[in-house]
Amino acid sequence: MTCKHALSTQQTTDPAHSIVLAVEHSVAEEQHDAWDALASKKSVFLKRSYCESVSLNNENLTYRYACFTRDGALVGIAAFQLIEADAVVTEKPNQPHDRNFMKVARKLIKSSVIARRLLVLGNSFATGEHGFAFQQEIDPTTQIALITAASERVIQQEKAAGRKISAVLIKDFFEHPYHLPHLFKRERYAEVNQAPTMVMPILPHWNHFDDYLDALTSKYRTKARAVMNRSEEVHIKPLSAAETQLHAGTLYQLYADVRDRAAFRIGSLSEQALPEMAKAMGADFVVLGYFFKDQLVGFQSCFKNCTCLDAHFVGFDYRLNHRLGLYQRMLYEYIKMGIEEGYQRINFGRTATEIKSTVGALPLSMHCYMKHTSKAPNLIMQTLAGFITHDDERSHIAYRKHELAEVVSLLP
Repeated sequence: MTCKHALSTQQTTDPAHSIVLAVEHSVAEEQHDAWDALASKKSVFLKRSYCESVSLNNENLTYRYACFTRDGALVGIAAFQLIEADAVVTEKPNQPHDRNFMKVARKLIKSSVIARRLLVLGNSFATGEHGFAFQQEIDPTTQIALITAASERVIQQEKAAGRKISAVLIKDFFEHPYHLPHLFKRERYAEVNQAPTMVMPILPHWNHFDDYLDALTSKYRTKARAVMNRSEEVHIKPLSAAETQLHAGTLYQLYADVRDRAAFRIGSLSEQALPEMAKAMGADFVVLGYFFKDQLVGFQSCFKNCTCLDAHFVGFDYRLNHRLGLYQRMLYEYIKMGIEEGYQRINFGRTATEIKSTVGALPLSMHCYMKHTSKAPNLIMQTLAGFITHDDERSHIAYRKHELAEVVSLLP
């Protein structure tokens, strides 16, 4: 993995657990296999091939890798994304406490656009627990202590190199039996209120798409069939890495049209990001192209992530979206793929929650923790972070009563 700047090796030993921490720009060659073995048990987004592809195709994002060893053996890994953040602050928040928070935020940042260096443990392009993995014998409390120590190490290294980090974001956690808020509060992190992610468990007896349709109420079953009919003229086909490269310019424009409508962005893909990801990840990454009258009018992508199918970037021609039902058809294609390939659930991410609920995805709370590296802003953030709210999009229940109970029982 190519380093953009050389870093001297620094190590810290935790006497209580005899665990040694090292933070570098790349994973040492002798640890490649051990790193990927740990990553494969937790998340495809921790694999070196994924991290390298993202870093090489995003000029505003680099990685820092933390390796935790005991007696020379790798017992834990963490992949930090160092990002030049670009986030648009909402101009007209709906709630009074939102307006108060934004007023304070603008005084702190002197702008309606946040453009700061942000250290993210997790993945800025995906929702879920993708930031670190440990061997089973490392208890959760020790894991949190180690990853917060690693984040402090990165902050110190960047400061010494004259590249200050403004804040640390640790994302995204499902509900856990141990006390995450307490553990992070002890490290001066604030819990940040996030919009829920949309998750769809796949029932074990669903073997075909029709089994899924049978689980829906008549209203949403009719809606699904109507979308299928509207999109009959669209030819959907998997794109190979070579085909993804061939259509790179069109894919990027379709992606950019969707990206530019987002109110909040951390990071952005380059034109070569999808082709390079397809080449680097092989069968773990899927791109489906949508062709209408021999023209590429949309695409969807996803990662095969252990037992979960992770929906990734999509793009489509907004002028044809309503007529052909492009985006809705993409949601059904994710479901079809998830069922036919035997996944346990589909992670649809945080955006467009209402339309995702109409296909059967359910909102699931996840937790993020953030700390500003300066004391005064961090104190304000800790005080106000819990008051930030999100627009509650209308949510739909697409399942029949019995199937709904089954699906809910399978949520993480």
